[in-house]
Amino acid sequence: MSVRPSVQLIAALLIVGAVLYFVLPVVLNEDRESLHDINRWLQKTKDTPPEELIALLEHSDPAWRRRAIEGLAIVGPKTDAVVPALIFRLEDSEASVRKAAASSLASMADAAVPQAVDPLLNRRNDPDPEVRVAVYFALSKMVAREPVRLRDPLIDGLKYGTEAIRYHAAAGLGELTEDDQALAALVDALDRSSADGAIARAIHAHGPRAIDYLELALDEPDRRLGAIQALRSFGSEAARLGQRIVEYLEPTSAAQMQRAIADAVTETGGLERETALPRLLPLLGSELTSVQMSGAKAIASLGDEVVPGLRRILEQRGPRLPGALRCLAVLAPPDVEIARLVVEILRDPATEPRARVLAARALGKMGADLDATLGALSMLLGRSTEPNLLNAAAMACADLGPPAIGALPMLVGALKETESRAAKQSLLHAITEISRPVDGVVHPMARNLVVPVMRELRDKEAFEAQRPSIDRLIEELSK
Repeated sequence: MSVRPSVQLIAALLIVGAVLYFVLPVVLNEDRESLHDINRWLQKTKDTPPEELIALLEHSDPAWRRRAIEGLAIVGPKTDAVVPALIFRLEDSEASVRKAAASSLASMADAAVPQAVDPLLNRRNDPDPEVRVAVYFALSKMVAREPVRLRDPLIDGLKYGTEAIRYHAAAGLGELTEDDQALAALVDALDRSSADGAIARAIHAHGPRAIDYLELALDEPDRRLGAIQALRSFGSEAARLGQRIVEYLEPTSAAQMQRAIADAVTETGGLERETALPRLLPLLGSELTSVQMSGAKAIASLGDEVVPGLRRILEQRGPRLPGALRCLAVLAPPDVEIARLVVEILRDPATEPRARVLAARALGKMGADLDATLGALSMLLGRSTEPNLLNAAAMACADLGPPAIGALPMLVGALKETESRAAKQSLLHAITEISRPVDGVVHPMARNLVVPVMRELRDKEAFEAQRPSIDRLIEELSK
């Protein structure tokens, strides 16, 4: 049995087709025209009289109202009517317009105070979260001019607001550098939130007097991490707390706490080596690279007296080996015996790749026992195809500079063979650093070996990305 479409269905389909064919393009075209008009208008915003922009605030399209507000932020409060017009738009029915109004008032805080303060305070509980953030941003820009009225609202935002609100509230309270209640509120707000960075910067803005407040916060486990992170920014001014901070370091400490402690004591100093070193050494064996690096820097800050302990780690080649090599790269002791131990580690194919990479970098920084160092690095350049090892060997040669001229043939050979873009860049950088003129004289090997090879490589498609660097090198060596 065949089914025939009804007359009504056919008519309905024809009507829909007509709408799609005739009406929709017109609507879309009008939208495009509107967008075109807005963008065209934006191009001349700086030259638009404020009166025209204020008139556009009455436009029925919220996009036009928002763009007019953004335009007023650009031209600034050139007339007395600008700020009141923006204040009025804080009550706009469209959230994006209210947000733009608050942000624009923040950009002209000097002119907006005091008349914008109360209207902004009234929008702190706006139903739209982005508007609330913009309001607190504006309040943070005005608090230095209205500290009495705005301090407590910002403290409330710091206590109860979202992360974004806490960020702006902290920035505002950081402006009240003579206000004890503002500083106390900032220290009380330290916890594990992502706003801690902003809070720490605000605390630092209060100057060294904040150290006493942070010292008290160390006694509170919930605020200890934030207090340690904030103390780091005071550097040697907080040296009297360095030893106390490191004593919070335990094998069971969370990685974030381990890193924060190591970073802080690196900056503050004030450590007693005999008691601090045993607490810091376990960080060298951390599975987390970030903790390992922070621990290495903290240990290096204790000075050359830690080198004997690092030597024992090199000899034992245990799990702390990578961290010890990082530490040596920071200390860079000109110790031949240490350099020979590192060379052995680099040459040993049984050494894990990460440790070999770190050994190469340490040798480049130390520069001790140059012959043995260049021999080991050249061996790596000639035999390894692993990009990370090639990178490390190349960077070590670059650190050594012109004294590493003996490694130049291996560097050039590795450059011709590798397919790794990163390794090419590192090898080319090393060749450039080693080939630099000494006392205005280019080494004959650099001119006779490097220039012909670079001319050969520059025209190859595989070296297109390195061509500008190659051309500069050829030019410098051909002078």
